[in-house]
Amino acid sequence: MTYRNESAWIQPAAPAAAPRTTQARSTAEYRALDAAHHIHPFSDMGALNRAGSRVIVKADGVYLWDSDGNKV
Repeated sequence: MTYRNESAWIQPAAPAAAPRTTQARSTAEYRALDAAHHIHPFSDMGALNRAGSRVIVKADGVYLWDSDGNKV
């Protein structure tokens, strides 16, 4: 979309990209964020509260690895 002002055609500036977070977090920090901000509607909440959520850190094709090094 372009706009015309008194002297010339102008283009609106492109929106800036959101900053990327490169800060590494620990498994405990991710679990705390998950507990504070995410609802797991089909999970056994007692077991989830005792064990904590699984934090996925790597993927290769259909395989996933959690933060404890387990291949899921």
